[in-house]
Amino acid sequence: MVVLNASPCFRQRQDWPHGFSEVTINKFITAGAEGGIEALTKMVLNPCVVFKDLNAIDGARLRDWFSEMSYNAGLDTVLKFFTDISLDDDRELIAQITAPTLLITGTMGEEVPSGTAAFLRQGIRNSRLVEVPGADHFLFATRPDIVNPLIGGFLGS
Repeated sequence: MVVLNASPCFRQRQDWPHGFSEVTINKFITAGAEGGIEALTKMVLNPCVVFKDLNAIDGARLRDWFSEMSYNAGLDTVLKFFTDISLDDDRELIAQITAPTLLITGTMGEEVPSGTAAFLRQGIRNSRLVEVPGADHFLFATRPDIVNPLIGGFLGS
């Protein structure tokens, strides 16, 4: 199994500091309710948070690409992450994973901080963790020159 910037728990809780705060979740929900898919997409793809590891031209190109995917998915689909999926807390299930696992995380990711990957590494018995310095949450798109060989090497081992 290969996992990129994943989290077993997306909302902060008393015993979990790594997720989104309730205030932040509510901002995303409000953006979608008041401004539709355009406002929600703009917030999700905020240049102050994502694609910070790219130059302006490449960041804009990826932002356009991800925006199109978001618009095609539609408001209900994208909003469900914040209203439904973010409620999941799967931390207790981590110990049940037995597959060899490669965990890849970027050190600049604000959505899923690197502490989350450390938690996964400690809980998944047969796992390896690679932190990509200077990469943000979308490192599969911003750092394919690093991520793809890591995945290829792992799958080939």
